[in-house]
Amino acid sequence: MKRIVLYLLFALLLVSCGKQSQTLSELKSEYVTIDDSIRVHYKIWNESVGSDAKTICFVHGFGCDMNTWEKQFEAFRDGKDLQLVFIDLPGYGLSDKPHVEYTLDFFAHAIDEVLNVNSIKDAVFVGHSLGTPVCRQTLMTTGHKGALVDVDGVYCFYDGTETPEYVEAVNQFGHAFDGDNCREVITGFVSSLAGKETPQEINDYAMSVMPETPQYVASSTMQHLIEKKWWPNHQITQPVMVICTQNSGLDPDNKQKMGRLYPNLDYTELTTCGHFIHMEQPEMFNDKLKAFIATQMNNKQAGEVKILFEIRPEVNYVTHLYTLAGLGFSDEEYTAKYGHTLPKAAVDTLQKYKDNLTFGQGEGGMLSGTFFFMVSAETFANADSLQKVMDKYQEMAKNHNSPDEIMNIASTIAKVYVDNYDNYLKNVYPQAKKDMEERMNQLSQHMKIHSFVKDWERVTGYTWNRGDYHWLLYRAGAKGPSYNNLNENTNTVYYNQYLDYQLAMFSHEFGIFLMQDRIDPIVEEMKEYTRSLGSKKDLTYVPWSAFESLACWYNCKIAGMETEDYRNFGNADVKTFYQIFDRLSETGITDPAALYRKGIMEYLKEQ
Repeated sequence: MKRIVLYLLFALLLVSCGKQSQTLSELKSEYVTIDDSIRVHYKIWNESVGSDAKTICFVHGFGCDMNTWEKQFEAFRDGKDLQLVFIDLPGYGLSDKPHVEYTLDFFAHAIDEVLNVNSIKDAVFVGHSLGTPVCRQTLMTTGHKGALVDVDGVYCFYDGTETPEYVEAVNQFGHAFDGDNCREVITGFVSSLAGKETPQEINDYAMSVMPETPQYVASSTMQHLIEKKWWPNHQITQPVMVICTQNSGLDPDNKQKMGRLYPNLDYTELTTCGHFIHMEQPEMFNDKLKAFIATQMNNKQAGEVKILFEIRPEVNYVTHLYTLAGLGFSDEEYTAKYGHTLPKAAVDTLQKYKDNLTFGQGEGGMLSGTFFFMVSAETFANADSLQKVMDKYQEMAKNHNSPDEIMNIASTIAKVYVDNYDNYLKNVYPQAKKDMEERMNQLSQHMKIHSFVKDWERVTGYTWNRGDYHWLLYRAGAKGPSYNNLNENTNTVYYNQYLDYQLAMFSHEFGIFLMQDRIDPIVEEMKEYTRSLGSKKDLTYVPWSAFESLACWYNCKIAGMETEDYRNFGNADVKTFYQIFDRLSETGITDPAALYRKGIMEYLKEQ
């Protein structure tokens, strides 16, 4: 026993001696001097990592310091190929607070020096609030490249359409910190940042730090922030992820505004979250940041694109409802296990409007786009957040003068969605997520050895420019319309299909996305054309069938053999189209859009 105790004491001594910083506050402070005398405080994690490491540079907001990123340090500190940099902007935290002009250029200069002294060229710049325009200025003026993550960032829009009232409101805000009552102004400002679900400890942190900002620092920061010269509407073409919240008073067209500034945009708009998104919903934020870094870091070329598999509650909830209500999805095992979690009244309501909600083969009920595709692509943490999403859809429908009958049906369906979401999160999703994790890891390993991005670009002549490709796994609905496109680079799939078929379909669906921009306009044209023929035979399926068949045909060419999608693609007339595409390609037609259009015309001749 004594010998065992000695071994244990020795082991504890080794652990103690080799212990690394477990919190951001324990990490060693570093300083760099700018403008001859101003010390800028920063901390760096994994500074000895290799030159191919990914660097994430975190920049706090107005009145705050680097401690806002504690949860991000905890989430990313174990990434062996990640280097983390945390900066206290001049005037804030432990950095010097000189009497100077606190412009965006001044802040960007500080970041530039921190990165340069550590031989860091490029980074993912993560900015919260004021930190966002600071990161923008760094990317636009210092020569550092990489990517931008905007966490509820501050913007002033001077695009020629601003009204005098808007300019006056901006000026009033910018000069509100000029007087002796600056501390009281900041205190009131802090109070406005909280959402109704913001934890008290986050409010306490903000109240303990932000009002302590020296008046001359606060005043200068805000006066310069609103100056028109810092807002030239300059596009940042590097990858950008925006995560914002309606609690901050977003304009209805905020996504469109962000799209004009950032053509390579990943956009998430939350509903009830407060201003400190990364502190209030750290798990959600960290998951999104990890996915963004994996997909967009270093401006990857198309051939370096990754295929990523994810498990999210939103699409799993939607397929849960569609399966238990029999809306084109079915799953005996899942229904037996979880059928009791959805009240009969809810099932009856959804089944009543089945024709409005079901979809397949390129067609669908008038509400399927909203209640399957749009809801699945949203982010909502609980029933209250989901209600905000539904309210947003309701407002959109009103603006488009949707008929009252449809509005009433949509409201009834929305109530079912909202009323049952919290119960799903508590009693279904944890186990459903656990069921899928092993398969997600298995698929991720398979994708490491597949090169179909380059293969598809080679055979089509088209170029993929939408970042990495996301697959969202769902647990419910073993039978039903799987492989559903949610947006330009995100698809859904039932998690546990026959592996060879699933791998073939991953390639197939990527090809659909790659060709979509060129072929979708022709799809609509061909739908109208087939309807105009007046045939006694239903030909409305032909445009859908031709597109899916074209993807099967290319997939077989890439594989050099018959693929599982070719053998098993449902009701699409793949074999007939395959022969047509073969004949057309032998005549020298190589463009996928031309093959698609001419293929349909040849097919219709045979009907």
